[in-house]
Amino acid sequence: MPAVVSATDGEDGDGGESSSPRRRRWPRIVVALVLLALAAGVAAFAWQTTRPPTFAMPRVTGLTADQADIALNDAQADGELSWSVEPERAFSEDVRKGEVISQDPEPGEQLEEGGTATYVVSRGKPFVALPDLTSRTEPLARTELEGVDLSVGAVTQAFHEEVPPGTIITWGAAGSDRPPELRQGSAVDLVISQGPEPRTIPGLAGRTPEQATAALTELGLEVTARQQSSDAAAGRVIGTIPSSGTSVQRGTTVTIVVSSGPPLIAVPDVTGTTGREAKRELEAQGFVVAAIQGPRGGFAYSTNPPAGASVARGTAVTILTI
Repeated sequence: MPAVVSATDGEDGDGGESSSPRRRRWPRIVVALVLLALAAGVAAFAWQTTRPPTFAMPRVTGLTADQADIALNDAQADGELSWSVEPERAFSEDVRKGEVISQDPEPGEQLEEGGTATYVVSRGKPFVALPDLTSRTEPLARTELEGVDLSVGAVTQAFHEEVPPGTIITWGAAGSDRPPELRQGSAVDLVISQGPEPRTIPGLAGRTPEQATAALTELGLEVTARQQSSDAAAGRVIGTIPSSGTSVQRGTTVTIVVSSGPPLIAVPDVTGTTGREAKRELEAQGFVVAAIQGPRGGFAYSTNPPAGASVARGTAVTILTI
């Protein structure tokens, strides 16, 4: 009779044969993992020992260019390494001229041996074109300057023959007259016209009317003339209106006063007086008695020139007596 194999015995046999190989694979896996870990450690160690050394980048923003160079040199010395330092320059509306605006790498970031450290130094505020202020008033000039971020500096007054009063003659800044451009935020000095400089009327006494007119015209003054009797020689200037030494504006009218000679006076009526009395009266009024025609003790009945005649002071008069 054939032998019968139980199902239980067969399963036990199969189970024993399959579990044994699995147990033998685990040690190999563990060994492989250990070897991988060792390889990673060796690689990491090799990378650490062969990569370039690094050192933290110091903060140089806000420093001057010289201070930034010192800070970077000190950092390189501390790290026993050498960096390439490349300063750059740029305009800045906020950072003062000569100070560091930015840096790369940022503060605290690592920079390896032979790396490049860059920092940007402020060139100050950017330049702006200066507007043409010719013939502008001060308020208008102020508005135009503020429109380009400039301001008004010193304002002075000056006389000018051509530029109307209250308007700008010229402008400048930092010792430069009418520069084409200025740094943003700069102050511009203005010179405002007061109009033509006042004229001082010169002394013209003794000159001819033609000479006086030429002198006044050269000063930019208008001239009129009038005559007036005086002891000065006829035809000579004896004064001006306004008087000499007076300060007047260009274009003012000045009147020159020209002598018409000594003033005329009337010969007094000495009729009825004695010759001697008539002589005293005439001489008292500035006349010269040329002669007494007739008895000196007689009475005057006429004169030559006659009584009432207008003649110059000092005229010779003859007394007629009876």
